[in-house]
Amino acid sequence: MDTTIRPMNHRFDAIPTIMAGVARTVAFTEPNDFLPVMRALALEAKSDEVLVVDTLFSTRAVAGEIFGAEARRKGLAGIVIDGPIRDTAHLDHDTAMRMYATGTTPYSGTTQSPGELPTAVTCGGVEVRQGDIVVGDNDGVLVGPWDAFSELTPIAKAIQEIEGKLMDGITGPTKRSLASMTNLEEHVQRRLEGKASNLEFRI
Repeated sequence: MDTTIRPMNHRFDAIPTIMAGVARTVAFTEPNDFLPVMRALALEAKSDEVLVVDTLFSTRAVAGEIFGAEARRKGLAGIVIDGPIRDTAHLDHDTAMRMYATGTTPYSGTTQSPGELPTAVTCGGVEVRQGDIVVGDNDGVLVGPWDAFSELTPIAKAIQEIEGKLMDGITGPTKRSLASMTNLEEHVQRRLEGKASNLEFRI
């Protein structure tokens, strides 16, 4: 998702907890009316799901402390809202359930429009389908079908191993430079000359 979707549990800056669950998609039919969130949370959502909410560019808070507590009680993995929330001081104490939103406001929405529970919504600039895998950390939120995560997980692990070796080289006893562990100088020169080249790690 794009950078408008940010973690609202600030204590997680110090607690490396990852949100991972199955998407439960929610769509507003009227902006600034949070009844769809309450409906999905209290009546539809199940354990290990992540509510993913399209609020139609709402500017009022559509979730807060009470919804966070109910989500935690039901065992949800998280809530991702393309709109603002409130009560973040209370959310800071929640180490079991992550909440993401575009920002905060004390101005609460209304409760008249039940909204929809469609098979897909747009949140953070990407399409999220019911049943997609949703993963979030302090950097933001990733979403996609199960098979995409199955395919990309080994690649991500390999990248993590390489980055770990780079960090060991830079911060370890040898204090190696980043350039010495890559073909950076050659790569930059070839690209300046308009020649084909790829950055390589030489660890």
